[in-house]
Amino acid sequence: MKKIIYLFFFVVSGCLMGCTDFLTPEPLATEKLSDFFNNDSAAIQAVNAAYVPLQWQLGGTYANEWFIGDVVSDDALKGGASLYDMQVVGLMENFQTTANNEYLDTFYDINYQGIFRCNFAMENINGMTADKWSDQHLKTRLIGEAKFLRALYHFRLMRVFGGIIKGDRTFNQHDTQIARSSKAEIVRFIRQDLEDAIKALPLKSEYPASELGRATKGAAQALLMRVILFDILNSENPFGDYDRVMSLGDSIIASKEYRLEDNYADIFKVFESPTEARFEKENGPESVFEIQYMEEATSDYGGLGRTRGNFDPIMTRTRANNSGWGFNRPTQDLYDEFEPDDIRRDEAILPFDAGDVYAPGSYDNGYHARKAALGFWRTVGGKQVFYMPPLKHPTRAPNNTIVIRYADVILMYAEAACEINNIKEGKDKLNLIRLRARNSASDPTNPDILPDFPYGSYVENQVDLRKAIRHERRVEFAMEGHRWFDLIRWGIAGDVMNAYREKYIAKEGKDMSPFIKGKHELFPIPETQLNANPLLQQNPGY
Repeated sequence: MKKIIYLFFFVVSGCLMGCTDFLTPEPLATEKLSDFFNNDSAAIQAVNAAYVPLQWQLGGTYANEWFIGDVVSDDALKGGASLYDMQVVGLMENFQTTANNEYLDTFYDINYQGIFRCNFAMENINGMTADKWSDQHLKTRLIGEAKFLRALYHFRLMRVFGGIIKGDRTFNQHDTQIARSSKAEIVRFIRQDLEDAIKALPLKSEYPASELGRATKGAAQALLMRVILFDILNSENPFGDYDRVMSLGDSIIASKEYRLEDNYADIFKVFESPTEARFEKENGPESVFEIQYMEEATSDYGGLGRTRGNFDPIMTRTRANNSGWGFNRPTQDLYDEFEPDDIRRDEAILPFDAGDVYAPGSYDNGYHARKAALGFWRTVGGKQVFYMPPLKHPTRAPNNTIVIRYADVILMYAEAACEINNIKEGKDKLNLIRLRARNSASDPTNPDILPDFPYGSYVENQVDLRKAIRHERRVEFAMEGHRWFDLIRWGIAGDVMNAYREKYIAKEGKDMSPFIKGKHELFPIPETQLNANPLLQQNPGY
């Protein structure tokens, strides 16, 4: 799948250029869309192209999603060479964002290009007559993949900007005045796409190994769980929605397509090779959906679409010995959240003191994000050192980015059960995750390591179970880009971030502005988009 996920899109982009006048003779070399979409191979290529913008991390500036999911939250500091390195993100983490933010402009562009490609694929696939298909089931699957991707792109935009322009068709150069749809309308649109995708997509095991990485029924079900929970505070029928989350979780569990890795460390285990830097278990048993990357010789800097490699390793590695750029630095607050002997802390956070390079004027605390660093501990000269195999090129790291893990399915299920006051079911699902972490510890027989409830101080009621599940999400998915979006959907971002600011007021908190409820839950619509579309309205407070 890594080798076929991108398309030489210029083959069909040339087909989009129409004549400006019916008297203009048509160039003999021009290929029509109807000529290109004449077999199922063309349809596959069009859907492959719709996956590609998920890979993009660089446009006007870097646009990795963890710059919001981790850095804007209480889990991570921006890091980098100084406070001014990626300053646009520094403004975001300090709640001082403006509409001319280059990161947000790139992020907006990436996801709408993805939406365009989904619509382009679906419209042309639906226009293909039956005689052009060797397999009608393939048509159903491809439409399902495109709907899953279209839902994912809309979801990524919606949880950052709120109500957005609904991309339910391809837009052309004349579509310059389109109003935003409400957030509620976008959520309905996303949910319908995912319901359609669930019916159309095969199970993970029904794909051949060469096709792993494509959207599956389980991925669509898990993403729908996430979408429902993200908007649950606005739901007109929250109990019905919690029931739907649990029924989706039951279906995923019953499929037996996924399981938790036996050892937590195996999820991000790297080949212990001095020359090979990639994960051992990509698309493994715990993986529900991943963004596929590859080490590809022509990848380079230069903007959207110029690389098929992953920037995360070079961006998050320590700056020591020029091995990385030191972004996404875990906070002391996150470090302190872990219980004693929880192996997940050392898998997520790398204390890197000896030989480290601290950014001048920054708030570095010696911690680095480990999960995407593509490294492993080894003994050198009788001393344990964290070794990061050299990357052949910083834009070409081949490691995938996990979007949804099976552990997330289990904890979303636990959360829904808790909220309908099914304490036993919620606790049982919570402890599936804690049991795996306990069994991954150096002494899994120690009863004091990760008991049923965090810190052993909780009792079995809804309030404490909710607190326990929220703690578990923070430590289980530490530095995986979830934290900010969890705080937003729980409606506690303002309280948590203002408390964080006060707690660290002598350090990183002194540069933070207070979180303003009703404003900072969303980010501003990019100024470039406002200037191009007079019907586009800005979010409140910006």
